[in-house]
Amino acid sequence: MSQPQTPDFAGAIALAPKIRAVTDDVLIRNIDRQREAKAFWLGLISGYPVFLFGSYGVNKTQMVEQMVGRLLSATFANELIPQVKSADQILVVSSSIRERTVAEGEKMVDIHQVLGRAFLAHVFFGDEFFKDPTNPALLELIDYALNGTVRHEGAKLRSSLRLFMAAGNELPDPDGLMGATWARMILRVKVNPLDAVGKRRLVTSRLDHQRGISTPQSKAGLTLQEVDLLRGMRPFVDVPESVVDQVLDVYQDLVDQDEGFRWIWEDDRRFGRVFDVLQAHALMHGRTQVTSSDLTVLRWLLWNDSSQIPVLEAIVDPLCRTPFGECRELVDTLLATGGIVDQVCQGTANQWANAVTQVNTCKTALTTKVGTLSGAENTKVQSWITALAAMVTLIASSAGGSIDRNAAQVAYNSLKSALS
Repeated sequence: MSQPQTPDFAGAIALAPKIRAVTDDVLIRNIDRQREAKAFWLGLISGYPVFLFGSYGVNKTQMVEQMVGRLLSATFANELIPQVKSADQILVVSSSIRERTVAEGEKMVDIHQVLGRAFLAHVFFGDEFFKDPTNPALLELIDYALNGTVRHEGAKLRSSLRLFMAAGNELPDPDGLMGATWARMILRVKVNPLDAVGKRRLVTSRLDHQRGISTPQSKAGLTLQEVDLLRGMRPFVDVPESVVDQVLDVYQDLVDQDEGFRWIWEDDRRFGRVFDVLQAHALMHGRTQVTSSDLTVLRWLLWNDSSQIPVLEAIVDPLCRTPFGECRELVDTLLATGGIVDQVCQGTANQWANAVTQVNTCKTALTTKVGTLSGAENTKVQSWITALAAMVTLIASSAGGSIDRNAAQVAYNSLKSALS
């Protein structure tokens, strides 16, 4: 009998700041796509497919391409699924007729296919995925999407796939022909158009890009070996019984409110996978135990129809609002890409007075929450308060003049790193 593997979390936990740095860089051009970026990491670490549900023009494809660009040496396959009528169309690069001699000199002719393209891709993205629910390729891709396996010449082969992503503005009938394929879309994220504030930031971002104005970036990236390390350590993240109880309570509350959620009770396979994704969320944030704050991912795991999302979020959101989570949200909001503090510290805006006010307001709010935190969380938030105080001093010293951009960038990046 083989010995159980002993987890070595040090290397995996050390990747949390790098994951955050990559995400921050990608979000500079991809405004308000934090949820979609998080879903990318969750799918990559858990190994489960991700479906992005949204209308045309909400930047689904570009964001995925840029995230893949930060996976060093990773290959990317991007296919428009309505044009794919067979899985072989995206998996096979060449076919040839092969003649073999079998028993008693009998000749046998068969077709030999060479696999490539999507078979060799580390990330696959299928756009307009459910556009044609009669497309046979969708059923043929089930094993590939979920396990990265392909049936080839009588054998089941494992491809290079680390992440399967799909997108579209149509949802299938869960009880229809595509029900089995839809059930394999474990993570389901509704991609909303930008609001007025986001659209203003989009204009600024586009103009800066077209004028050659670059925003300092970390240029961080993850290797495929680091991705595999995260995937290997994920099963060892601790799941407390209290978290299992909370998930069961969510299930019951959903069914009590709407019989349309009855399907989640009937899908034991998805119930187990919920905890895999919870573990992935904890690990990408540098933790070795799932907490209530990780329950935020339930909003992407437990809906079949987009009309169910508001009901789901109303039940899940209060469970995630821990004191520490609220502290993190305060600092995340303060440091949002394109915000006043971001622009001042990058030297692209001179609103130093407003920036100081925002930083001080955040620092004061954090200070009032310190007494409600546990030891480790308290230490973490205290480090944020210290970093904010240093940032106030730096920004205030630039009043009436130009800020020391290098010093500001160091302080800004230091605070962002502390958040990981």
